[in-house]
Order: sequence, then structure tokens, then C-alpha cells
Amino acid sequence: MNGEAQKFESAFVRPEEAAAMIGVGLTKFYSLLKDGAVKSSKLGHSRMIARTEVEAFIERLKAEAA
Repeated sequence: MNGEAQKFESAFVRPEEAAAMIGVGLTKFYSLLKDGAVKSSKLGHSRMIARTEVEAFIERLKAEAA
């Protein structure tokens, strides 16, 4: 290793981070989850969203806007 710390990007994010990635508030994000626009999973007591799911949602929004 060259002394630099490796950057690790988690495959899953919490709702707060997913909402920030999309650019909406937490209440709106939970509404998107409830409506099925974004899918999530439970890991123990924590709700987790696949980073790829958030990215796919953003791509769908871009396609709709085009």
C-alpha cells in the first residue's frame, strides 16, 4: 500500500443518506418507499436501501424529464 487509505463505498445506505442522494427530505423519501418508487430491505431493525436502487431511481427521473 502507498499509505493512502482506501475509499470504501457501502453497497447499502440508510434512508437519510438515500434521501440526500435524491435531494428530497426524509418525509418525502419515506413516501417514495411506501409508494414502491424506491425499494428497501430490513436488516435487523434497520431499513437499508441498495445504492444501485437509489441510482436507478435517479436515472428513471432523468428519463422522465427528457
